[in-house]
Amino acid sequence: MANWITLRQAAEKYETTIKDILSWSELPEITFTYINHTLLLNDDSVCYFMESHSLPAEPGKEYGCAVTFENIEIIAKQYVNALEKISLLEKQIELSNECISEQSKLFESIEESLTGMLSSMEDTDVECTELIKEEPKFGSFMKRILLSYEKFISIFHLPPFLK
Repeated sequence: MANWITLRQAAEKYETTIKDILSWSELPEITFTYINHTLLLNDDSVCYFMESHSLPAEPGKEYGCAVTFENIEIIAKQYVNALEKISLLEKQIELSNECISEQSKLFESIEESLTGMLSSMEDTDVECTELIKEEPKFGSFMKRILLSYEKFISIFHLPPFLK
């Protein structure tokens, strides 16, 4: 059965501030609930978290679980580091979405250009295509462009050329 304690009781028991205890409640390992607009922490989950993430308690001090001032600082630093990582990941996701948006615009313009080039090549008469065939550099260049685009389409599951 859970042993529920208030923020004030937890602050007294663990010899820290209510603000620190409130920040602990945001950790996923700590179980909490609200009763009549009062935040209650599961003391067993706090003790288990402290035991699994901290050094042994100072000799002569009995908290019911392993807690020292240094351990509280360690937990606070871990919490701050986790918040910083979350913030960095959010910015990374935002930048990735911007890059994807810009790349999709670029690929659409490339597809339009290539579609226009292919349609203009279909409209050319026989004499012009023979001239293109005589130019191996141009032909191999166009072939590489088209093959790399087809490979790109298959990797990113884009629609094929529009005809």
